[in-house]
Amino acid sequence: MPEAAVIARVVAVCSLAFTLSTCVVVPAQTTVTVDFKVTNGYMMVVPVSINGRQPIDFLVDTGTSRTMIERNVADQLELPKVATGMIDGVQGTMRVSLAHTNSVSLGGAKVSGLNLTVAPEDAGLPHDLRGILGEDFLERFDVLIDNRHHRIELDLGSGTIGNALDGERLPIRLDGMSAGGPTTGRLIVASRAPELSRDEITLLLDSGINSLVFLREVQGLGVGAVKQTYRIASPSRASDFVQVSTRVVQQLRIGNRVLTNVNAVAPPARPDADTDGLLPTSFFTSVFVSHSQKYVIFNPSRRH
Repeated sequence: MPEAAVIARVVAVCSLAFTLSTCVVVPAQTTVTVDFKVTNGYMMVVPVSINGRQPIDFLVDTGTSRTMIERNVADQLELPKVATGMIDGVQGTMRVSLAHTNSVSLGGAKVSGLNLTVAPEDAGLPHDLRGILGEDFLERFDVLIDNRHHRIELDLGSGTIGNALDGERLPIRLDGMSAGGPTTGRLIVASRAPELSRDEITLLLDSGINSLVFLREVQGLGVGAVKQTYRIASPSRASDFVQVSTRVVQQLRIGNRVLTNVNAVAPPARPDADTDGLLPTSFFTSVFVSHSQKYVIFNPSRRH
């Protein structure tokens, strides 16, 4: 039985119904470089420190809007609960709480005053991981994900990384609309898949998946799609079995770049999703995201 825990985890992109506190970035240097471990062949695992304590393993996930922490870790760190809200997942909605931190740090990159979503006890977090580092942390920096050398570079506001890179700069949207309301903490890029749709397809750039995922109008994947049963987990519910469509998409066009023979998955349709689908960062050797200038470069090259 194939396992696709990460698919629904990203489909369940933590839509929270409460107001979050204002976060302040405390820069310590110009840039920060952090090596990451790879688990399950594509998941990026980094050491994250909460309130200056011993670092613990978090999944880096550009597809999740809000940083999440295991309930027992939040209790061990004695993080104060500050609010409750609802988290929407592919398999349902669940009430969760928010825990306040003085600081969340990745290497020398620090965000102060960040509220973390406390994961339900039966959440489908990957094994041995204690949380998910989401866009509410990452969006404070320009970020280079280097899959070849297994490292992440964070720009603390100097523009140093972006100024040193060449490549096609594609616009990204940092917010969207879902169920009649705005969504934030998003990295949305335009694409085209001619065999699936004549219209433009919007994709959320997502470091927590390893397959192209379609959520809305093209979710059936058309002629040639195969139905399979996958085990799926999400932050709003423990693992469950669902039926998905799978197919190899011959061409996916993103700017001037064409990806060929792309493995695609369509879980149960999400008509309220704020994008048509999800695009893995693992499809590229490296990805540079400029949150400050709202653009992305796929496979950038270094200027000499």
